[in-house]
Amino acid sequence: MAHVFVSYTREDHQKAARIARVIREAGFTTWLDNEDLEPGANWSREVQYMVETASSVVTLWSPLSVESPWVMAETRVGVENETLVPVIIRSLGKKRIPLEFRNHQYVDLARWDGLSTQPEIKRLLNRVQQLMAHAALRENSDESDTLFSVFNEPAATNAGSATTNDEPAAPSMYIGGLTFFISKSLARLQFIPTASGLRILYVPLENGQPVTSSDGYLNLLLPIDVTGSLWVTCRAFISVVSSMDQNIVLQASKGEEVDPATDTLVKLYREKPKGADGALTGEETCWLRLVSGIEEAQRRRIRMGPTDLICLELALRTTAELVTNSGNHNPMAL
Repeated sequence: MAHVFVSYTREDHQKAARIARVIREAGFTTWLDNEDLEPGANWSREVQYMVETASSVVTLWSPLSVESPWVMAETRVGVENETLVPVIIRSLGKKRIPLEFRNHQYVDLARWDGLSTQPEIKRLLNRVQQLMAHAALRENSDESDTLFSVFNEPAATNAGSATTNDEPAAPSMYIGGLTFFISKSLARLQFIPTASGLRILYVPLENGQPVTSSDGYLNLLLPIDVTGSLWVTCRAFISVVSSMDQNIVLQASKGEEVDPATDTLVKLYREKPKGADGALTGEETCWLRLVSGIEEAQRRRIRMGPTDLICLELALRTTAELVTNSGNHNPMAL
């Protein structure tokens, strides 16, 4: 069951417990490390798992928590997963919310008297409910809407290049040949095998309609050089065998430093094993991250169910065949 993760400092535990109680009384499940950690549990691993799988991360900002490395680390997970609900529980005085989190609208409970009828606490509960609904939509849409399509008509676009004179600057879909299409509640994802690599098209949806003008829109060509390692990781996840996560950074320039404002991260990863003694059970959730900037819309996170992983694996395998048949497979000695 989805839960609400409450991030706070020990000194603020009393107020954190009061807020968690109100959230529970509204019908939600909460998780606080001081109350819900089992005796003998690996606390750092458990905290990491609970914050990453939470439907919402409620960060309680106070003069002490703004300086807590743990609170900031947990809050970053909320930002990356788009589950953050920031709350000010005490006047910060001369201190401020850390710079990286200031653009997130917060709920002000600094003067909250403990009643669940106050407008600000209702704002908090409404936001928690919205995020819970989003989590349910993502989960329910994972297994029923993955398709691969073969079109017999001539291709309308050239998927092997960034753009052509005949291709719209921001296509909402590629047709022609073999493509793999995944529809989620908030976006449309398409894998297009080409002789130059695997093209990944991510198109946000608004009211069910594709929006190519959104900041979240992404049209990315994954080069041949990195598709092999991604295929191996995908196969391992499908077969439920141990494997490291796959991180691919496509640098926009020749600089040695990774620049989050210009570089693109493609990450395929799996949640921690759920079995005894760290054994895989096949129930672990897999995710695909597509990060092309520092804005929230550019930090995409797609839940990959079993059929979604099969789609990605088939797209990568088809890409390998196209590359080989086209003669583009030409490893060079260093």
